[in-house]
Amino acid sequence: MVVASVVLGLVATAILGTGCGAVATPSEEAARAVLEPALTQATPAGRTGLLLKGKAVWLQAPMFDKSCLEQNDLAFNDDPASRPSSGGGIPRISPTYKNQRYLLASTPTGYCVLLGDGLKAEIKDARYDWATKDRWHFTVAYTMANPTPWFGCLDPTVRERDIVVRQGEGEGAAPIIEGTLAIAEGDCPQPMPGGEERTARPRPSSAAPRPPSKADVEKLVKAFDDALWQGDFAAARDQLACYNLFEEDTFGSCSLAEVIALGPVPRGEPRMQDGTPWLEYLQDSPAAFGRISPDRKDKSLFHVEVTHKRTGKVRTFSVQWVGGAWKLVGVVGRQAESITTVRILTDLGDKDKRDIFERRLAGEPIDEQGNPLDPNAAPEEEQ
Repeated sequence: MVVASVVLGLVATAILGTGCGAVATPSEEAARAVLEPALTQATPAGRTGLLLKGKAVWLQAPMFDKSCLEQNDLAFNDDPASRPSSGGGIPRISPTYKNQRYLLASTPTGYCVLLGDGLKAEIKDARYDWATKDRWHFTVAYTMANPTPWFGCLDPTVRERDIVVRQGEGEGAAPIIEGTLAIAEGDCPQPMPGGEERTARPRPSSAAPRPPSKADVEKLVKAFDDALWQGDFAAARDQLACYNLFEEDTFGSCSLAEVIALGPVPRGEPRMQDGTPWLEYLQDSPAAFGRISPDRKDKSLFHVEVTHKRTGKVRTFSVQWVGGAWKLVGVVGRQAESITTVRILTDLGDKDKRDIFERRLAGEPIDEQGNPLDPNAAPEEEQ
């Protein structure tokens, strides 16, 4: 009641005209008294994310300037004119590998890109509407104390917009806000998690004190699978010995973006927020694995066999002793049209795949099949 009386007390109305045609207008002070706290609520402290709707190659991104995205190597644009008429005309993008690292969360409707930290909204000016005589137009500008490149490519109409505050219906009614105050709508977490840096570490070199037991591997894959189920991608990444073959320093150079498109082993009905299961549908349980074998050269590395439930084909994932604990080996080795994602089923237990992996770690420009990245490149001359 106290708050209501304060608000009503601020609604100093001016009656323009006489008789039945009179129009009630909030004063500028009354309109600001409603708008300013609403803007504060719409710009909470912390890291702010924006939802990119979609789960396939193309993600909806109507709030960005398309040319800015391409000029800053943030994303590729999809041409709406090239789609079927049923596809709609909403601008869509596919993030580049370089800057997908700012995609830090997955929701049932899409992925969340980090805009930055320290969002503020400032009223730049106020204009009385002499045509309607019942409202004020406020120009509101949004700034970010610590922006990512994605914030800089928001369309100018998103970063500065017109917000209307008009008189409410009925005698003594409080002013009403028309317009969207939040810079981004959607189901992104607030605040957004960290994890956008691709921070390299020295490659593990210490031999494991003992081979991993079946219980060790079960505990590890359960923790990883549970973290994916809970959408805790930071915890999932913590379970990984991650090699990113597209970075100069490969070990540890994985952002959360390389994990968010992974999903847990299916548990009943599929969920929209889950990506492709990390076991790639080979088995229905993360604990359904077989023999554990040591690597031929690396004393910290062991390979775990998984048999395909239908074809009977044997694949392998690997575990590594890192800093006193077992970690799942993940490899970012193939850039995708959509989000480039770490793979766990690396088949490093296969001698040829293992040799190719080591050659790639050494910087040889070949793909995961051992083929040259540039098929037209001339062979190196023997010294």
